[in-house]
Amino acid sequence: MKVLQNVLAVGVLAGCGLLIWGFLGSRNIERRVGDSEHRIDDVSREAREHGETLARQDKEISLHDETIRSQTQEIADLKKRLAAAEARIGELTRDAEASRSEIQKLKTKVDDLAVQVSSFQDKRRSLDDLSRDLKKRLEREMDLERRLQTVEKQLGIERPQP
Repeated sequence: MKVLQNVLAVGVLAGCGLLIWGFLGSRNIERRVGDSEHRIDDVSREAREHGETLARQDKEISLHDETIRSQTQEIADLKKRLAAAEARIGELTRDAEASRSEIQKLKTKVDDLAVQVSSFQDKRRSLDDLSRDLKKRLEREMDLERRLQTVEKQLGIERPQP
């Protein structure tokens, strides 16, 4: 009977142990389920936050894309304007070169005309000198002619008039 009591005591103890182990195991499962649900909630919350962050970043990316498209269009417009300005500069440079060439030709003509004017002035001075000399000669001849006529009158000589 002692054996039976011992077996029965061991059985009761084993039963109690199984009950405690089952109770603790069930609590452990409940805790695990709670932890899993808590983790699932955390992951869901993080996914929702990441989704909101992604949506916000997607909006920002969209705005940046629009800004980049706008700036790309502005750059293309500026490149067109730059090309037109460079073409205009080329035209103006060619025009300026043609004008410089024309100015140089005109300066050469002006220099030639200045030389001609100087030559004409020299000739005019020469003609003026010659004119003065002729006037002086003419005055002398007229003076001589008057004196001659006076002398002829005094002498009574008459000359035929031409």
